Amino acid sequence: MTRLQFLGREFLGIASAASSGDTNTSLPSSSFPVVIGFPKLKKLEIDCCLNLKEWEDITAEEEGSATVSIMPCLKELEIRYCGLTELPYRLLRKASSLQHLKITSCTDVSKRYKDKEGSGRISLSHIPHVEVEDSPVQSSLHRRRQTGDRHAASCVMSEPEDTPVTQPPNANHHNPPDSNFWSFVAFVFPLLLLLNLTEMITDRKACNWQEYEEGPRLNPPLPQKPFN
Repeated sequence: MTRLQFLGREFLGIASAASSGDTNTSLPSSSFPVVIGFPKLKKLEIDCCLNLKEWEDITAEEEGSATVSIMPCLKELEIRYCGLTELPYRLLRKASSLQHLKITSCTDVSKRYKDKEGSGRISLSHIPHVEVEDSPVQSSLHRRRQTGDRHAASCVMSEPEDTPVTQPPNANHHNPPDSNFWSFVAFVFPLLLLLNLTEMITDRKACNWQEYEEGPRLNPPLPQKPFN
């Protein structure tokens, strides 16, 4: 849709004057059936047609003719991010059921129809609810079209090549103090336990050797009372 530049009446089923070879009118004759463009359409959205500059309107004769009916069930029309300069006011009047018209971020159209007292807004007076938002926020597609790839490149934050990457001094040579303390405890505790166990075994062997040389120690007999 970004390549669309001209929206003719052909999409409604009405042949344009240029294509029919008649420069005066393209109104169907009475022998032809009634032309109804999109008879069941209730909502129409035109979005991100950045190159769309013109939406061809119908003629005054077609507007007043009973042989042409344009979107008779259309209730809502929304136009966003388009390059249109004006709207086909006769065509919109022909869509008699249109209740809501919303224009968002269309610079030229917004300028023409934003003023409620202007001639452009008066041509839309038959629509009960008209909302014009000249929002500065643009779609990502519109931003890419205006700024190109440089905009995307500027959003990439990179560190200058000449800036050295600094690290804390001696960051890789010292461990935290808590780590050193527990490493010391883990190393010394088994040694102390091993020395204590070795001393106990040595004392036990010394006692056994002494009993072997001296023999078992017998408790002295208890003194006996004289027998009367």
